[in-house]
Amino acid sequence: MTWMSFVCLAIGFLIGIISKDERFLKGVDRVSTIAIAMLMFSMELGIGIDQTIFDELFKIGFQCLVISCCAISCSVALTIVCEKTVLPLKKVDEELSKKNVELSQGAAQDGKPDTLLVWLMPACIIAGLLAGAAFRISVAYAFVDKSITVFLIVLYVCVGISQGANKEVYRFIRLLGMKILFLPAAILVGSILGGYVAGMLLGIPGQYRSYLRAA
Repeated sequence: MTWMSFVCLAIGFLIGIISKDERFLKGVDRVSTIAIAMLMFSMELGIGIDQTIFDELFKIGFQCLVISCCAISCSVALTIVCEKTVLPLKKVDEELSKKNVELSQGAAQDGKPDTLLVWLMPACIIAGLLAGAAFRISVAYAFVDKSITVFLIVLYVCVGISQGANKEVYRFIRLLGMKILFLPAAILVGSILGGYVAGMLLGIPGQYRSYLRAA
């Protein structure tokens, strides 16, 4: 699926470059919202049909919460360091304002997709868990895997279209040059570092080794 994600992004990007219909782009936003919702439903469905994981749901949820908090904290910390040193966002914003560069798209400015996701995502997560637990015998793992793959493909294509259609991004990249890579690099390193620290605090590597020995 790794190579497929890049292929789908590239296809969507090319479609976004040649597309000029605002109604089409708004439709893409709606489709991406549905794809995210169904992806969450399918993932939780897979958890629900796995009895072992479902029984340990609260323990796994607590571990995920700790890991997420540590990853976010480290990412924020490194992002602040990046912003204070190599990529001062205040100066970047001033330069963008002088050149009249606006990165937000009209389809996303009304806030409706984000507002929809606020209640749609938790609803899909809960519905997926309950559906998996209720229909554990009837639902096959292969069906869940295929569903996740399909919705990921749709989501990647929609993301590619959105990026390709936002022509102002190219001006933004030309303005910052290679400095644009520092911010996502800081987020990536911070997430990995935070996740590693959380894993050590929770003893997850030891649990994983014990699981392998038992298997």
